[in-house]
Amino acid sequence: MASTPPTATKQAAIIANPAKVDIAALRRAVTAAEQEFGWPESICLETTEDDPGVGQTAEALDRGASLIVAAGGDGTVRVVAEALQGSSARLGLIPAGTGNLLARNLGIDVNSVTHALAIAFGDSERKIDLGIADVERPDGSREHTVFTVLCGVGIDAAMIANTDDDLKRRVGWVAYVDGIRRSLKGGSTMRFRCRTDQGPTISVHANTIMVGNCGLLPGNVVLMPDAVIDDGELDVAILRPNGIGGWMQIWARLVAQSGLIQRTEVGKRWLVDGRRMRALDYSRAREFVIRLDSEPAEFEVDGDAFGEMRAARIHLEAGGLTVKAPEQSRTATAAIDAAVSKLQRMIGQVNSVSLPGFGTISMTGGSRDAAVECATEEAAATGDASTDAAPASIFDQLQREHGTEIHVDKHHGDHVDEATPTDETPTH
Repeated sequence: MASTPPTATKQAAIIANPAKVDIAALRRAVTAAEQEFGWPESICLETTEDDPGVGQTAEALDRGASLIVAAGGDGTVRVVAEALQGSSARLGLIPAGTGNLLARNLGIDVNSVTHALAIAFGDSERKIDLGIADVERPDGSREHTVFTVLCGVGIDAAMIANTDDDLKRRVGWVAYVDGIRRSLKGGSTMRFRCRTDQGPTISVHANTIMVGNCGLLPGNVVLMPDAVIDDGELDVAILRPNGIGGWMQIWARLVAQSGLIQRTEVGKRWLVDGRRMRALDYSRAREFVIRLDSEPAEFEVDGDAFGEMRAARIHLEAGGLTVKAPEQSRTATAAIDAAVSKLQRMIGQVNSVSLPGFGTISMTGGSRDAAVECATEEAAATGDASTDAAPASIFDQLQREHGTEIHVDKHHGDHVDEATPTDETPTH
């Protein structure tokens, strides 16, 4: 944790999206925070439809701002973060969108402007990794973008692209239900080749590929339980369910790793063994390269549609962004664990919880570990732990599986590199 810059160099700028925040109320809250934490009057700039934050951030930096506070949704945060790439200015957050993905993963209260401003104007800060995606479009053109949380191709990206923006503004995340319906209606399986780091090229059929810098989603859903925002590595999730049964497996795993189950010994063993499940598997890498062999597909960054892509090279700038944040590194699972512990303190000691199919979960002695009594043979079978180590990555697993949809392209492993964006900075 570093100290706030000396008073002589303190200057904050608020980059606010007027479609997401009440500007007058925000100015009053900012003024109160400035007085409390000893900052001079902030520069206040509003985004527009033509400029969602790039020009405003550049102007703020030119005017000497050492702290840029993005007040808006995930799109505003991402644009400001991209504009800050390479600068020494800090990024503060006032979450005011539908998802508020970065704020959630950093432990910033998404329901309190006062809390967010206290973090932004306070002393606590940390360096996080900045995700970078070099994307090839269907026409062969290339674009460069950054992300702070995740990017993806497949059903999740199609869902975002197919969601009505006006409906999302009115009802929030519920609007994505219609986006999912539209996405599934048009078919969802992709054929692609991919590679992590310098490994072999793998050909796979899948519904969704998500590459993340951190793993906590709205609703406290843990998508990538081991992802850490400043570990210098990407976490890759590949979803390839086989029919409704596969989707049920994915749903069960996300529910398990997002709640109380992951705090029990049975749950922990089941989740470790579950990494071998075909429908959802994880990998870690510093670089992930992908090329679609099927039709171009929608691409998304930090929950916003980014158009169709044919190929992409995704990597990280380790420690590339300094943000004002209240806590140090933790996984999404640890964040949920902390939330559950907080809930326990609020409502008193929970003696036991009965869950269908898992029996009675007994929370004893206030300990992080829990004793589990399985009420049925099926629940006992669920808790059967394997002593074998989990595969190092999805690519180890894929090579062990047999079937016409998966093979290791040993002779043409460089084709993915040749067909995807290079290290050269593309023209915007």
